[in-house]
Amino acid sequence: HLGAQRLEVFAAAASGELVERSASIDGCAEVSRTLSLMGRQPDGPQETLFESPSKSEVDASLPAGWITARIDELGEVRLGRQRSPEHHRGQHLRPYLRVANVLEDRIDASEVHEMNFTPEEYAIYALHEGDILLNEGQSIELVGRPAMFRNELDGVCFQNTLIRFRAGSAINSEFALLVFLHYLHAGKFSGVARGSTNIAHLGLDRLRSMTMPVPPLEEQERIVKEARKRLGEMESQARAISSAIERLPEMERELLAAAVAGELVAQQ
Repeated sequence: HLGAQRLEVFAAAASGELVERSASIDGCAEVSRTLSLMGRQPDGPQETLFESPSKSEVDASLPAGWITARIDELGEVRLGRQRSPEHHRGQHLRPYLRVANVLEDRIDASEVHEMNFTPEEYAIYALHEGDILLNEGQSIELVGRPAMFRNELDGVCFQNTLIRFRAGSAINSEFALLVFLHYLHAGKFSGVARGSTNIAHLGLDRLRSMTMPVPPLEEQERIVKEARKRLGEMESQARAISSAIERLPEMERELLAAAVAGELVAQQ
């Protein structure tokens, strides 16, 4: 039940149904502001690399003021460093993350390997707080599994079994993570992945070309705050349930001891 509620939060965050919206929102102004943050001009002569927004970008199924945009328009999307024997030694050994470290919505830094990264390579592959890592190669149901790097380790890089998304000015990285979590469970990532049932690849170019919803920044922040509040409450409930289950054997022993001692019913 709690698992289903988590998926509902992800879906509602990505569709604009998680928080209430003001009826006085100026959708056109919000779209123009978002496009400006992306380096676009909403109309008139274009001086950027991108054309003016097409009808598909202002999606009628989304709330007013939201647009859809390609993921590579919203931030940097990069594949990690390839692992090879010559990188196992050197003067610049650094920790790096791989698929085993990137679980759903969390980084597991309990077992991290090292690889040589020159200063120039480190500048390219170093992780910064707020970067999102997605499983590039995984089983079909887990491909694209995302988590945010929250400075779990210092000076850490990432391997090419992972794709890094570094959010730009128009997207809140925490909101992007919620959308990626929705895409994971809604089959969006598995739907574009290529490979066998044992190992599927998300693909750098396929991820770059996927689109995602983009609300106004202020609304993104409110969505993130509400989503994390609800997810935190669910985690507390899950811990309470888990603790109660762990106590069941002890409670059974106490009940049996009380029965043997005649303490379960009032004595005449």
